[in-house]
Amino acid sequence: MSTKEDGRTAAPGLRRVWLRRRNPLRTRSQRLHELFTVLVLLTVFALPALGFLVGRAHFHAAESHRAAVEGRAHPVTTVLRDDVPTTVWLDAAGNPTTAPPSPEAVFSDAAGMGVLTVLGGAGVLLVLYSVEYTVFMRSRMAAWARDWQRTAPLWTASR
Repeated sequence: MSTKEDGRTAAPGLRRVWLRRRNPLRTRSQRLHELFTVLVLLTVFALPALGFLVGRAHFHAAESHRAAVEGRAHPVTTVLRDDVPTTVWLDAAGNPTTAPPSPEAVFSDAAGMGVLTVLGGAGVLLVLYSVEYTVFMRSRMAAWARDWQRTAPLWTASR
């Protein structure tokens, strides 16, 4: 660890990061690319929390819908054919209605929404990063080509 003038110590990794900021060879596009990369990484680390929040919100909405359907309808067991008892859900007027989703179905739908949120977000980030990286590399190669156009005559003339 290095010691600063005021007696505090700085971690070597942090010191290297700060020293890198002063590098005169580092271009503006490289700084923007690094900033974009950091933002993408932060978003990647936030995706699981976002997936959890989306799944939880979907779970609570589906649970309240299930409770409302159970409050409006009631099951009736009847024999329709071949002496096999069948459960039919009826509304308050006695008309057949759809059965409320089971608690397992509500949970699996909510978990699926959370997973799809994470995967969809990761896919969007991958596409955005790929586009940004392609643009960054093209601009970097164009800058190299411009610099070489200026340097090539001097380089080859001195030999």
